[in-house]
Amino acid sequence: MSYQSLGQMKAAETVFREAFVLPAYTEFLEYNRKSWPEFLLSRGRSEEALEAAREMQKSPFPMARLAAHSLAGQALLALNRVNEARDEENLAERETQLIPTAAVAALPYPGLLWANLLLLDQKTEEGQALMKNIEKSLRAMPGPDAWSAALLQLGSIAQIARQMGHWQLAEYTAQQMIQHAPNCAAGYFAMGLVLQHAGDKGKGREQFATAEKFWSKADRDLPELGQIREPSSQLR
Repeated sequence: MSYQSLGQMKAAETVFREAFVLPAYTEFLEYNRKSWPEFLLSRGRSEEALEAAREMQKSPFPMARLAAHSLAGQALLALNRVNEARDEENLAERETQLIPTAAVAALPYPGLLWANLLLLDQKTEEGQALMKNIEKSLRAMPGPDAWSAALLQLGSIAQIARQMGHWQLAEYTAQQMIQHAPNCAAGYFAMGLVLQHAGDKGKGREQFATAEKFWSKADRDLPELGQIREPSSQLR
């Protein structure tokens, strides 16, 4: 997660991949295997994310299966396989019955998938409210691992919001990212995209400049840096 926040995606991928195949002897360690499909989703590698999530669904632990079904659903949504994503959401909900209520309340799953489906169904107010509650919960989790995980989850939410055209949610989430991690590039990049979309190119460039500063140790071919350096008219 530290590599990823620095924009060193090649190093992050190596470690995430290695960690995914290591034996996990506790429910918590098995649940944390989610980091690999989450990383793949964040990099737009939906087919690979779905494959990894399917592998996690074989876990003997319900918390890991909950994350796996939720992540499979998110990958299927990215692949425009909506009915299959809804099936995964139902399976994730079943897993919550096997997990203590307090533990479910602390997890972003299956809420993230459900919020995505609400937004897809044009239930904008309900979907955005759920996303914002999830963001609040993510930021409240204690500990350095939870802090890093929250930043990456927020980045995924911002990405989903942009892809679905929910720019108000994208802006809110970018603000949360900057507040959560003022010395990390991802929030400024997300805010720059929002401002570019709104037509405020000057402020957008300022945000991109800050992001580029914090990505000083990033991979040279990091796609986000390529977007920043493109002519503004071609920014996605």
